[in-house]
Amino acid sequence: MERPSDIQGLIYLPFTDAVNDIKVVLAKEMVKQGFKIDISKL
Repeated sequence: MERPSDIQGLIYLPFTDAVNDIKVVLAKEMVKQGFKIDISKL
């Protein structure tokens, strides 16, 4: 089986009810990738 070429950059962040459960974790991952996010405003 051959993987699609763009799947290597995906990460899985599990959450229960809403994305708000992991918004800080998601923001930190995005900062690692070069996005400028003010985490204190979340």
